[in-house]
Amino acid sequence: MNNSSYENDNRTFLNDGTIINLKGTEYRILELKGRGASCVVYLAENCTNKRIVLIKELYPIDLGIFRDKENNLIVPNSFCEHFKFYKHKLCEAYKLQLEFHNSDETGNYTSDAETMVEAYSTLYVIMNKVVGSSYDKVVPENITDVLEVCKSVATVIGFYHKKGYLHLDIKPDNIYVLKETNQIINLFDFDTVKLKSDLENGNYIASTNK
Repeated sequence: MNNSSYENDNRTFLNDGTIINLKGTEYRILELKGRGASCVVYLAENCTNKRIVLIKELYPIDLGIFRDKENNLIVPNSFCEHFKFYKHKLCEAYKLQLEFHNSDETGNYTSDAETMVEAYSTLYVIMNKVVGSSYDKVVPENITDVLEVCKSVATVIGFYHKKGYLHLDIKPDNIYVLKETNQIINLFDFDTVKLKSDLENGNYIASTNK
C-alpha cells in the first residue's frame, strides 16, 4: 500500500489509541501503517494478550464513505452496490490468501491472515505482524542484496504461475522483505491475484481503483 499515491484522500482514519471491538475481542489502534484505494491497514494491539497485529479495514476511497462517531462506516445509498462489489473482492482475496498460505510451496512467501470479521458496517482482516519492511522503504547495501530479493520474487511468482495464477500488481510496496533474510519475501495485495484462465477467457473484471 502506497501512502504517497493518495494525497487527496478524504477518508477519516481511526485515531491512534482508538479501541475497536471485533467479534468480542478488543484491539487498540497504534498507528496507520498504509492505505490503498480499497483498504487501509493499521498496526494494533490485542487488548487481552497484548499481541501486536495488523488490521486491514475495507474502506474504499472513491465511494463517498464517511465514519460516524461510533466508528461505523456510512455508505451513501448511491454507492451501496459498489460497496458490495468491494466486499466480494476482499472476501475472494482473503480466501485466496489462506489457500496460498496453507500451501507448502507458497506458505512462507504469503502473509498470514488470521481471520476476517464483519463489524462497524465493513470488513476487517486481522493479520500476523512480520518484522521487516516493504521494498519501497529498503535501501540495499550492495548489488547482492538486490539480486537476492529479485531471485526471491522470481521464485514465488514461479510458484504462482505453476498454480495457474498471475499477480497483476508487482511493485516495491507490495513486496515485503523480512528483517533477517532476503531469501524469503512476502507478497501483498491478493485482490490483484487472478487465474490465468480467467484473463485468457475474458472473465476478469478490472478494478476501478486509480
